[in-house]
Amino acid sequence: MHETINKNEKVDKTTRLKYVGISNLLFILGLLIMLTFFLIFTIVFALAIWAWSGIFMYVPGH
Repeated sequence: MHETINKNEKVDKTTRLKYVGISNLLFILGLLIMLTFFLIFTIVFALAIWAWSGIFMYVPGH
């Protein structure tokens, strides 16, 4: 009886470690994806601002 309880505790610990590892990996992946998308959006936004500033510089009467 005591041995089965110990085995169950060991299994619970390993499964808990697995879940923690999976959650950490998913968290890191999510952060990387968010960072890459943020960088892409900032680059696109900067290019759009640069294009608009160029258009407004060439607008006659400016």
